[in-house]
Amino acid sequence: MFTRNADTESAKAFAAKGVQVVAVDYTQDVKDLAKHFRGIDIFIDTTGNGENGSGLIAREKYLRAAAESGDVKVYVAPDFGV
Repeated sequence: MFTRNADTESAKAFAAKGVQVVAVDYTQDVKDLAKHFRGIDIFIDTTGNGENGSGLIAREKYLRAAAESGDVKVYVAPDFGV
């Protein structure tokens, strides 16, 4: 699970159930972000719109990084009500 802050109570709860929680900064370069996508087959993006469109910027970078990784086979965009 990607999150901005892996130290939140909800992130810790997921980690306690065996979910791999990774703090990711979408402001990173796409090539650096792509490293986080290696080994992932399916990426379900639940990014909100954020303030001043920051979520839209993050979504674009996540999509580009997923493609750059070469591993992600399915990308589910948040536009589908996930």
